[in-house]
Amino acid sequence: MTANEMKFNFQLKYDSLFEFSSPAYDDRQIGYLLTEAQFRVFLKRYNPLGNKYQKGFEADEQRRRDLEQLIKPATVSGKVNTDIGIYSCTWTTVNFVTIVTVGAGGDITSTVGLNDGQSVYATGIGTDDTNIIKNVISDTQFTLVNLAASQTQATPVNVTGGLGKSKAQGGVHPKGVFLDMPSDFLYAVEEAVKLETNPGAVLNTSESWVKPVKHDEYLANINNPYKQPYKDLIWRIDISRLQHAAGTAILSTPKRTELVLPSGYLVNSYRIRYLATPPAIICDEFTPANQVHCILDETLHREIVDEAVVIAQAAVKPDKYQIGVAEQERNE
Repeated sequence: MTANEMKFNFQLKYDSLFEFSSPAYDDRQIGYLLTEAQFRVFLKRYNPLGNKYQKGFEADEQRRRDLEQLIKPATVSGKVNTDIGIYSCTWTTVNFVTIVTVGAGGDITSTVGLNDGQSVYATGIGTDDTNIIKNVISDTQFTLVNLAASQTQATPVNVTGGLGKSKAQGGVHPKGVFLDMPSDFLYAVEEAVKLETNPGAVLNTSESWVKPVKHDEYLANINNPYKQPYKDLIWRIDISRLQHAAGTAILSTPKRTELVLPSGYLVNSYRIRYLATPPAIICDEFTPANQVHCILDETLHREIVDEAVVIAQAAVKPDKYQIGVAEQERNE
């Protein structure tokens, strides 16, 4: 369903509870209720203890389909995110979209750290240096969407940016490194690391397994030669952003993670598949082009609407809330 179709279903079901005289909600309020309901449904599917079937993420084929649209890949470079790579290549402009292809006029030195939706700096493309990476097809072709009003032909194009080693490394553990994570990162699904002994010298083509550890595990095992990280097993420890947003003057720095490495090794690249935070649902009857639809599998859309009705009902009719919850459980 589209966002507006979900809004219509919400209004129809919610109005029926009040014999078609329910309190009025505008697009923004309904969008909030649907977004809140969407996240509740997501958590029920992710956590096996949160649903009556006791089946969590990827427990069976149904659960795989439920959340598959939130699984995203990303690659993080071991270099500082302002110095990830210089891309020398030819490009052509079509409707302010730059198709970058290697072959006829240059070579891309590395695509590590470039991911769909990443904002990058590029020289020689228009008057604005803000560009968005789209459609990373391979190591030799991707697309730059330029936000400038105009573009001028230029070659080569030098692009730097992407995800990489955090600029600030203060507070990192010995043998550890902070890496920036995608802005919509929520939960890790699969992760691996390529190591190098010297900058630019990849150790081998195989990847090392990444194991998430708790802080007390770090303290207990970091000096144990039989349990500390080694070249085939890297530790990951959770850490906060360096800076959180404060009003409009201070912006949040990227989400971070910390990898703890064996002695003598550096991160070449960190590859991860993760569950993204579900995007907010936005309804807009007046300008349908402004809608933001639910990206979860369509089999969950009716449950999300029902959950939104339960949330709204709890605010105005708490005596009937438990009835609504019981009814919602039947629909899972």
